[in-house]
Amino acid sequence: MNKQREQKNYINYFKKWDGMGMLGAILMIVGFACLWLGRSFAAYVMAVFLMPIGIAVFLYGSIGRASESDFKNEIEDRMEAIGFREVEEEPRFRRRYAKEPEILTFSDYLFREGVMLKRRKSGALCSSAYLCAQMMILTDAFYVKMREFSFVSDGVSNRDEEILFSEIESIGVVRDTQSLTFGKGSYTARTCNLVITYNGGKTCALPIKDDIYAEQFAERLERIVKGAKS
Repeated sequence: MNKQREQKNYINYFKKWDGMGMLGAILMIVGFACLWLGRSFAAYVMAVFLMPIGIAVFLYGSIGRASESDFKNEIEDRMEAIGFREVEEEPRFRRRYAKEPEILTFSDYLFREGVMLKRRKSGALCSSAYLCAQMMILTDAFYVKMREFSFVSDGVSNRDEEILFSEIESIGVVRDTQSLTFGKGSYTARTCNLVITYNGGKTCALPIKDDIYAEQFAERLERIVKGAKS
């Protein structure tokens, strides 16, 4: 499948009504029941009318539309493509990493005006923009690689940053709530980010799960930084 077709399928995911495939299936079943059980000309006419319409509606709602597994596979491929090969090859990283360095992963949908939005059956909100990030813990820095991409258009925004422990000012958890619109719908997006402030007010925001362990995770990174500075 070419890239343009994939992007169109993702666009259809956000724009097509989820219940269209189910509606088509119901129309087909009702039409078949009329044909099988009906004993009148009216039942036969209804069957002839409903079955092709049901098939058309089912195909329109089911074909040419990305599935949630397509999102999952795309995200996994993007995450696997990041890598830290240069850490073992470039002289500037020599003696700054362990033989088995710790690598942390961060990922989530991005919420802002202009992206496509959809509420899934689980209740979770997703969007057409996504951020994949990995952070390697060096002896004197956090080496962060962030890849922002869109499911519905070309282009990737890359950001690689060595955040030296000596320049870190704070590490904390920031939660936010935004009211966004897409099409005729209004959505409430809740985000939770690990925010590292460094080098005179620069920030690096990485999405993390909003649970009771979020603050503990931030505190753990702070202890790593303090331990390296002492």
